[in-house]
Amino acid sequence: MNRRLVVAFGWLAMLLLAAALLPACAGEVDIARPRVWIAAPLNGSHHELGAIPVMSHSSCKTGIQEVVLLVNAGEYRRDAPDNAGETLVTIVQSWEPPAEGQYTLQVVAYTRGGLASEPATVRVTIGAPRGTTPPTVAPVTAPPVAPEEPTHAPAIAPPPEEGPAFTPTHTPGSEPPTHTPASPAPARAPEISYFEAYPATVSAGACSELRWGVEYATAVFLDGQGAVDHDTARVCPASTTSYTLVARSAGGERQASVTVTVTEAPTATSMPDTAGPEIIDVQESADPIYTSYPGGCDPTQVTITVRVTDPSGVDEVRLRYRAGSGVWEGPVFLGAIGGNRYRVTLPVQPDMPTAIQYQIRARDTLGNQSGVQQGTVEVRQCTG
Repeated sequence: MNRRLVVAFGWLAMLLLAAALLPACAGEVDIARPRVWIAAPLNGSHHELGAIPVMSHSSCKTGIQEVVLLVNAGEYRRDAPDNAGETLVTIVQSWEPPAEGQYTLQVVAYTRGGLASEPATVRVTIGAPRGTTPPTVAPVTAPPVAPEEPTHAPAIAPPPEEGPAFTPTHTPGSEPPTHTPASPAPARAPEISYFEAYPATVSAGACSELRWGVEYATAVFLDGQGAVDHDTARVCPASTTSYTLVARSAGGERQASVTVTVTEAPTATSMPDTAGPEIIDVQESADPIYTSYPGGCDPTQVTITVRVTDPSGVDEVRLRYRAGSGVWEGPVFLGAIGGNRYRVTLPVQPDMPTAIQYQIRARDTLGNQSGVQQGTVEVRQCTG
């Protein structure tokens, strides 16, 4: 056999050996380290502030059991896929950034045995112009495996960024190499930079402004109502009141309180008007007056003037009268002449000399009645 034929047979034997060992090697790689990559959002993409779906694909021959999402090196959430335990899984984990800025997102996949993948990493910017939306990425599914054929790694697109290849050493009869993942850094607790009331002391009926600033929070609440991390609120308490601000994140919860002190009680409402008008300063134009017979003497009639006041306003002022012990006449109504004054003139008196008695009463616009004011005018016979 010549030299060239020997060399050709040697290469053929090496190729057959490599083909026989290839499935076993591929299986060992999968067992030692699962693979994971982020399909969305894309590395370097921009997004509006709001909830963002993080889609990742993971694969390993021993099955994927859990997927962890990290934000800026801190664990944000840990989820089990719907098809946990399968060799290829796709999962969407929602992330809600607390504020605009640049963030580093990482995904780590774990097998049922606790082996962790190298983290897949993308960097995104929050605060893109309105209308920008992340691309939609269809989930990747594994192709069917023909019967009686060795199982290979799923036919999936390579991740955007792939680290150095991992080549385990394998000694026949030994256990597969193990890998202990580093524990992710704990999530950062929120911080309340300031929470104050300005002014902190107000008079009854006045208002104060609450001001606050919160860092590293995923949710903020003012007295149980949702709020943003840096804002103000106007409050007008009727009495001294305390307000509570709560900030939460995956790393914990923080609270702060502030009190607005009210120094005066509200002004009491005025009492309703239930009293009748007040009748004062009754004046008679003449006393005595004279009978009309036989005539020749004046005056034969009298004008009566009074002043009447009431906070609700005066509705009417009336008078009734009688000569001696006769029948009461009236009522006759006094006319307003300005300055809360009212006036009426009694008619010419009869021929018989006697006294004239009169009574005055008033009513306000609410229907309240006054007391009675009484008076007497003397009537004399004219002797001319």
